[in-house]
Amino acid sequence: MALLCALILLGLLIFLGFRLRQQARVIAQLSQSNRQLSDEVAAGRTRLDQIHRSAQESLNTAAEASQRKSRFLAEASHDLRQPIHAISLFAAALAERPLEGRTRYLVDRLHRSLAGLDELFNRLLDISKLDTGTIDPQIASFPINPLLQTLEARFGQLAQNRNIEFRVRVNSSASVRSDPALLIEIVMNLLSNAFRYTEKGGVLLATRRRQDKLLIQIWDTGPGIAPDNLERIFQEFVQLDNPSRDRRKGLGLGLAIVRRIAQSMQHSIAVRSRVGRGSVFEIVVPIAERAREVTQIALPVQSDITGLLVIVVDDEIDVLLATEALLTSWGCFAILARNIPEALSQLAACERFPDALISDNSIAQGVSSFEVIEAIRAVVPIELRVAVVSGDANPQLESKVRTAGWSYLTKPIKPEKLRVFLSGTAV
Repeated sequence: MALLCALILLGLLIFLGFRLRQQARVIAQLSQSNRQLSDEVAAGRTRLDQIHRSAQESLNTAAEASQRKSRFLAEASHDLRQPIHAISLFAAALAERPLEGRTRYLVDRLHRSLAGLDELFNRLLDISKLDTGTIDPQIASFPINPLLQTLEARFGQLAQNRNIEFRVRVNSSASVRSDPALLIEIVMNLLSNAFRYTEKGGVLLATRRRQDKLLIQIWDTGPGIAPDNLERIFQEFVQLDNPSRDRRKGLGLGLAIVRRIAQSMQHSIAVRSRVGRGSVFEIVVPIAERAREVTQIALPVQSDITGLLVIVVDDEIDVLLATEALLTSWGCFAILARNIPEALSQLAACERFPDALISDNSIAQGVSSFEVIEAIRAVVPIELRVAVVSGDANPQLESKVRTAGWSYLTKPIKPEKLRVFLSGTAV
């Protein structure tokens, strides 16, 4: 009996040893497979990291190239604006002359070409300023109604001329948080597009409240946009119905600027469309609890500027001569100077004090417009209308100029803006 028990126990031990060896082999195989899998996962992770780094480097390179392009355009804007500025003033002076026939036709065509060049240049600079972050939105709380009423008045006449119905439907007295100047530029761009592409039917400007957001919507009954083009329309120079690049149909930059402005204020832009039925563009703006009043934009009142004496300081002789030609065509008198000593010398020889001062912001040898203004005001005992002219994308400079109570004009100056300044209205 004892021998039988011993044999049974020995058999169990042998069986257990065999099973343990089998399990050990399985564990060893699993461990090897696990190591192989770990090695493959590590290699895959390394490859993914390499792909991610390569993609990130490509994105960084593309972004840096775009930033360099934008910085170059922004920094070169002063030099690029100078000849356009002078040509525009000469053309405006020509237009003031009593021309007839072929000469009048050529001058009118010159004006149209310059207007197209001016618009293209300003649009490109707008994009460069937005890309380089030199536009700093001034976010504030304000009621939306006055802004929309301004747009209703501004586009109402256009609707009548085009025989298109234009309605403004505001169901909310909400106040929003945004930059009022940039927000009105966005809506004006979208309304201009709506009128451009709507030949019959109408355009609707409406607001809808969605919890803590206000939706500003621009509806039109134009041709609509195909689904695969809804994203393309926000790219630069994309015009779906203008393969011949007819400037009368726009430049294809408006929506690119709209998106960039909206992004700078963290507002979202959406578009829905049905081909043959029309489109709706929508800006989503946060609702504010408190608001300040925003005055409506009013058209300046023209006044007689005949006989004004204007001193113009600019180190570009072509700009001086062009400004003099335009001022003379308006019945004004001009004192021209390329620097502070010339300005003081001209003033000393003049029998009367000037009524207005126009100074370029950047004079040769690093002299600023503030130094020019200080030097001239020191010898002129009467209050001067002062305008600083700049070709640079510099919102800090504009803020500083306006804080001083002066006007700020960007090159190329539109003749009507220059005339508004001389009439005593801030611009």
